[in-house]
Amino acid sequence: KVGEGRRFMCPLYKCDEEGPEVAASVVDEEVETPTNPLDDLRGDERKRAFEMSVFQSFASVSGLPIDKGSHENGAQYYPDIRCTISGQPYWFELVQIINEEVAEKLSPKRRKEEGGFSYDQESSFAKLVSNKATKKYETEGAPVDLILHFDPRFGTTAGARLLIEKHGTLLDSLTTSGQFKRVWIFDDHTKELEWCSGS
Repeated sequence: KVGEGRRFMCPLYKCDEEGPEVAASVVDEEVETPTNPLDDLRGDERKRAFEMSVFQSFASVSGLPIDKGSHENGAQYYPDIRCTISGQPYWFELVQIINEEVAEKLSPKRRKEEGGFSYDQESSFAKLVSNKATKKYETEGAPVDLILHFDPRFGTTAGARLLIEKHGTLLDSLTTSGQFKRVWIFDDHTKELEWCSGS
């Protein structure tokens, strides 16, 4: 914005050149920025809402015949999400691949979001997968899958693919010695499946 109008300005350092006028007058207006519906939730309520949101996105692209409207949050000691697939009970445990430092910076307890950070996914990935390989859940005899989900805005999709290749044996342990029938890796941001065990 230049004066009362709007012109193209040279973006280079110490360049004062102006381009043609784009608009003769510019009216400042209040623009309502979208808010995250999870921002008003706290603690366990926020966690459960987030898990349900991720699961619904996953379900829409998974290709699984999940019965519409059957999904619900699991109780304590159970996996995160319960649903039915073709009328049969099925469970899903969700794990977010995110560095602890980044998770802290994104916490709703902070007054404002901090930007300009990156992180190494590998240590978080290996630690989370190792923990899940030995954990046992109550499922009442129904099968359970594991959804490892991540947001590439706080890492990279290429980095996640490298982790899948590098830690194949660790991922296999989730289904060979762990409780999970299948393991999925899901991109939260693009809503795409990156990998599924056995595929």
